[in-house]
Amino acid sequence: MKVFGTDGIRGTVRKSSLIRTAFSVSQALSHLAVSRNPDAKILVARDPRDTGELLTRAVTAALASYGADAVDLGVLPTPALARLCARYEADYGVMISASHNPPEYNGIKIFNSEGRKLSTAEEESLEALTETLPPPGRLGRFSALPGAAEDYADELRGLIKVPLSGLRIALDLSNGAALRTAPLVLGGKGARLFLTGNDPDGRKINCECGATFPSSIVRAVKENRCDFGFAFDGDGDRVLFCDAEGQTYGGDALLFLFAAFLKPQGRLRRDTVAGTVLTNLGCEEALKAIGVRLIRTDVGDKFLMEAMLKCDLNLGGEDSGHLLLRDYAQTGDGLLSAVMTLNVLLDGTASLAERLSGYEEYPVRSVNVTVAEEQKQALFLHPAVQKEAAALQEELKGCGRIVLRPSGTEPKIRVMCECREDLLADTSAARMQQVLLEVLEKL
Repeated sequence: MKVFGTDGIRGTVRKSSLIRTAFSVSQALSHLAVSRNPDAKILVARDPRDTGELLTRAVTAALASYGADAVDLGVLPTPALARLCARYEADYGVMISASHNPPEYNGIKIFNSEGRKLSTAEEESLEALTETLPPPGRLGRFSALPGAAEDYADELRGLIKVPLSGLRIALDLSNGAALRTAPLVLGGKGARLFLTGNDPDGRKINCECGATFPSSIVRAVKENRCDFGFAFDGDGDRVLFCDAEGQTYGGDALLFLFAAFLKPQGRLRRDTVAGTVLTNLGCEEALKAIGVRLIRTDVGDKFLMEAMLKCDLNLGGEDSGHLLLRDYAQTGDGLLSAVMTLNVLLDGTASLAERLSGYEEYPVRSVNVTVAEEQKQALFLHPAVQKEAAALQEELKGCGRIVLRPSGTEPKIRVMCECREDLLADTSAARMQQVLLEVLEKL
């Protein structure tokens, strides 16, 4: 039974065995931690979803039942938990969140003592351990630790190298985990903040707001005549940037922005960055034009980090808004990316337009086909589906490409097509979608 997906474990409390899975995986994690350190300490945090407290109780009980001390940090962004694993000298961290997914979803992500997500091999070992757990020994303790949000915010404020006083900045907090920390960081440096998506009701997380709903931050920027805007997702590890005119920029644009800033200073390791199979061809071409090589990985920031560690890189990212700035953090951090964007744009040496000179993305069309989880792989691997994908790839050679993949977090097959011409992107994505639907009817 495979329980880990692209980004941890996801599911719904009411319609799946999420609580049972989270409990058994947490027991295995505790056993692993205690076998290495009898005084093991594991941090637990969550986003504001209404099922978060219930899962927190299950996870902390499971951790303590196998001997680790469970420390509840309350509501925090995922990257805050990751950063605090090192600061608080924890053995592991467990984040209870479903990131950008709708409110009915939840899940867990696990971080090691350095604040990195577990590798695929570590996840597989942990899952296997759930099947062979010995009887528990001594019990661990449970405690709560106030002040975690302030500790995280203090560290990020210290990374701001430009004056923010007088700036008008809009923040879309996605009704999520960054509700407290983002204002602490940016407001603490003198910027005037205009907040949207700042309802702590866990039933509204990611609902028509945040990084996956760009019109919300665009509206906030325009209505309040802001200089900049940043939209985060529900757990705060993604960011979408918006300029004063209401133009939005995703992770690919920010990846190029950071690379173009770091390379002339000799701060971009190996003159190479990591992207994914979804990184836009226009981004790759723009990077190549400034002498930067792009390597591609599977979708998911844990795969980016694995490649960055292997190749000794310090910059990577996904267009979804996960940026990996390895000189400062070991996982994607939307608020850190916002801080670094401000550092780049306000250093006084170049405007945003100048920074992004030569950057132009190919038009992209993305469609999804919903499929039962147990049929997902069968649909994806079906000969007719693979044949059509190969045919489209051949037809688009030299002017675009198509990427077909099963979602790692939802019961869907995702189709992404990018081409120099809008119409060709539309028709190619529609062709692939039609074949998927026809095959699905016959499964």
